[in-house]
Amino acid sequence: MKIKSPPMRQASPLEVQQIPNFVFNKSSQTFTTRELKVLNNGLNFAIDTKPQIEDVVIDVEGAIRHLDSESKEIVRKEVGDILNKRTRSGKTYRYDPIVKKLREKDVFYTKADKGNAVVIIDKNECNSALEEKLKNGNFFKLRNNPLPESIKRVEKALNESRKILGNITDLRMPNPSLPRMRIQPKIQKQGNETREIIADTNSPTYKIAKWLMKEISTNGNYHSKYSVKNSIELVEKPVGHKNLEKSDCLVSFDIKALYPSIPTKEAIWKLEDWLTEQCMEMNGRKKAKVYTKLTALCMNEKYFVCRDQFYKTTSGTAMGNPLSPLISEIFMKSMKKEIEKRGIIPKFWARYIDDILVIIPNEDIEKTLEAINNIYRNITFTMEKEDYQWIAFWT
Repeated sequence: MKIKSPPMRQASPLEVQQIPNFVFNKSSQTFTTRELKVLNNGLNFAIDTKPQIEDVVIDVEGAIRHLDSESKEIVRKEVGDILNKRTRSGKTYRYDPIVKKLREKDVFYTKADKGNAVVIIDKNECNSALEEKLKNGNFFKLRNNPLPESIKRVEKALNESRKILGNITDLRMPNPSLPRMRIQPKIQKQGNETREIIADTNSPTYKIAKWLMKEISTNGNYHSKYSVKNSIELVEKPVGHKNLEKSDCLVSFDIKALYPSIPTKEAIWKLEDWLTEQCMEMNGRKKAKVYTKLTALCMNEKYFVCRDQFYKTTSGTAMGNPLSPLISEIFMKSMKKEIEKRGIIPKFWARYIDDILVIIPNEDIEKTLEAINNIYRNITFTMEKEDYQWIAFWT
């Protein structure tokens, strides 16, 4: 049996000049050959987005707050000089007219949902997609800014953990702010599907989440033996050809919207069980409880801002949270065990995040799909069957 990557996207007549699978024009606008070539250099080069001055100032002030007054003034002057005088190389400067035209178009330039491809979409279409996400997604609009109370809860949790963790200074986020929501197009899907991204790189819990991810990884391998990290691992994974029958079929099961659907409470319980197994000594068990408590904190402080409105995510976890990959892996690992308990495990099982490749008798496909869809109310699997021994499996 063979596994192939998704087919190369067929370019329209307006897109002939672009590098294959790097720039995707999903807008109604047309682009010249030179404009496409500039975009092929990547968003940082092509659009040359200016940093928000206010955000830079906030970050700098937070970083220098422990310096003496003289050192602070030196840093402020140097940063001010950089912001007031943007240096441009001759190579970049000659593209300024093209960059200006790209900015004037009524489109957004963004990264694709997977990979670093540049996607061009109409602004009105992007705004409509964002509005649809906010209206029908797992989000609740808030009347007041939740940031002050969130900061208090984070500070309280850190102080309560000080006895086990010791110095907690590095886990505090200076001048935290609420994450912002954006969408990224799914170029690997048909139609105009998008995924919401809530990148909390300056949220009150961001440093805690990053630290936890590192700490938990050092406690052991939390990945399942059935999960694969890339296509090389998938190809090298033993299949057990001696047990294959003519009726066996290659099938891909895919979870629809995994991150928003994960039962985070259950996943956190499973994480605590795993951490306790790794740390059998008394102090290790205490650490496991503290790590679990802080993980729950990072999962529960799910606030963000969009279009000057405040929201909270009501279920699941978000793309952009550093702990989301860990929580999803723990959950998928436990789900695999539940499938084994019910006696519906296929002959071969390999998983990349939420994409699962299995070998299963043709007559068992539909009842297996029905069975795994009945395990968790919010988890919905879709299925793709091999076509002439070929199947698309995204890794």
